[in-house]
This record gives sequence, structure tokens and C-alpha cells, in this order.
Amino acid sequence: VAVLDALRTDPATAALRVYSNAEGSYGANVNLLIDSAGWSDPNELADCYEKQKGYAYGHDGAEGQINAAGDFIWPLQEVVTTYCFGQTWTRPKLSRKARSMITLAMLVAMARPNELKVHIEGAIANGVSKDEIQEILLHAMVYAGVPRGVEGFRAAEEKLKQMGLA
Repeated sequence: VAVLDALRTDPATAALRVYSNAEGSYGANVNLLIDSAGWSDPNELADCYEKQKGYAYGHDGAEGQINAAGDFIWPLQEVVTTYCFGQTWTRPKLSRKARSMITLAMLVAMARPNELKVHIEGAIANGVSKDEIQEILLHAMVYAGVPRGVEGFRAAEEKLKQMGLA
């Protein structure tokens, strides 16, 4: 059962799935999904999760982020899901494509190659082309500095190769 469907129909099962890790064990506080952050309605959490999928990380990246979150990381994942994606990426005045392009440039400027790789997948899912990514990285390099631009290009090329696009 997909996490989203389970959240709407059986929140306890969904909580177990979200807390499942590679060894198949579960986090101690499986009700954290619903109880923390004031979520009394599982549909609210499900809607937030649905909005997150694909916005920044692409569907597979979002699913991986949610499924990989254990007890220690879960509070961070919850804030990222609700604040970054549920409240910021869903605002209507900028398209997801525009938000992805801005995010890529900022991650180059902040020298965050690991996050850049994650957001490359989301940018592609949001309609940003490989050529546009290249231009964004060049433009960001002018303002952020050559070493950060080089690091950004290397990270982007690695991710694009993993995606079969380079």
C-alpha cells in the first residue's frame, strides 16, 4: 500500500511504513506522524506528503526521503515536509519549475553539492531541462565564485549521469 493511500485509510500502518528501515525494524514512536505538529487529521498529513512528492526531489526522491526517516531524523523530515514543501513550494505565485531553478542556483551559491544532486532530480521532474541546469550553474558561478561553480557542475554531472541524462 502506498504511503499516501495508507495515511488516508490507515494512519497507524502508514506510520509503520514510514518508519520502516532497510532492516525492516520500526521506530519507537510510530504515532509521531499524526500526533506531532498538531496533525489531528491524517488527510492533512497525506495532503502535505502528496504536495511534497516531486516538488523538489522528484517522486522517487521524496518517497526515499520519507521512507528513510528513522526516529532520529524524523523531526527534521517532518519540518521539511510541512514547512518547506507544504507551506513554501505550494505557494501559487511561482511555478515549481521557477522554484527549482532558484533552488539550484542557491545551492551552488551555498556550496551544497549533496543537496544540489537531490534537487537536480526534482528540477528535471519540474520541467527544467539539462541545458537550463547548465545555464543556471554558469550564472550562479559568476555570482558565487568559480570553486563553488565547479563543485556544482561536478555534482550535477554525477546526478545527471545517474539519471541517464549525461
